[in-house]
Parts: sequence; structure tokens; C-alpha cells
Amino acid sequence: AFAAGIDQIVAKYEEDDDPGALPPGLLPSVDDTSWNVGVRVNLPVGTGGANKARRIRADEELRGLRLQRRNVNLKISQRILSALDKAAASWPAISLRRQSADAAEQTLRLVQDAYGRGAASILGLLDAQNAALTAEFAAETAVYEFLEDWAEVQRSIADLGPDE
Repeated sequence: AFAAGIDQIVAKYEEDDDPGALPPGLLPSVDDTSWNVGVRVNLPVGTGGANKARRIRADEELRGLRLQRRNVNLKISQRILSALDKAAASWPAISLRRQSADAAEQTLRLVQDAYGRGAASILGLLDAQNAALTAEFAAETAVYEFLEDWAEVQRSIADLGPDE
């Protein structure tokens, strides 16, 4: 650090009628201007490498934070891909289960016709009814399963719909 300063008395009032004043010329005259200059140097001799240690610690923390960020990015990517994979698998299940429900309904009609002619037992009819009901339930459930999977895709990419 460098500092400098100057002081100067521009005007002074001297009273001639002062009875306690010394006669003029008895004391030497004082210069009305004074100045000073200073230089200060600080060297961190006693820190023992603390600055370097702080810098190294900060670099290590930065490296750790970058690694955490990369890990989070990988987890987000994994979640998105997993949700998309699940949704892609559940989409064709809707039509497949619908086909299965239609086939079970046709089978039920055939068994009902056979039962009406006496060619099928009551247990066969009950089994066909149960299979048709279960297949219809599975077909309806497939739609909701896909919607759940698609909602997970939207959540994983943080798309919560239009802003309102």
C-alpha cells in the first residue's frame, strides 16, 4: 500500500493585544506546510501454505460437485429412458388385450350356443364367462396402465402440462 498526504495552514488569526503573548521573533517560525509519505508491504509469511491448501480444497470440492452433477444427469436420463421404455411397451398392450377380450367374447358366444344345445356343461359356460369378464377387465386396465406410464414420462421430463 502507498499513502501520501499534505497539510497546509492557509490563514491564521493573531491578536496583537494579547497581554500574555511572547514578543515576536523570540521563537523560531514554524513552517505552515507539512507532508508525509508512507509505504506498507504485507507478506503472508506466517500462513504456512494455508492459501494453497484452501485453493486445493476448493478445487477438490469443485471436482466433487461436477461429479455429483454428472451422476444426477445420468440418473435423470435413466429415469426418462426407463419411463419411455415402459410406455412403449404398454401402448401395444392396449390393442393386444382388446383383441384378447374380443376373442374371449366370441368364445363365450360359442360356449353359450353349445350350452343351449346341450353340448357344453355349466362349468364350461362359467369358465367362458369368467374368461370373457377377465379379458374385458384386462383390456380396460391396459388403457389406464398406459396413461400411468405416460404420466411417468411427463414427470420424468418435468413436463407438467400447460401453464395456467
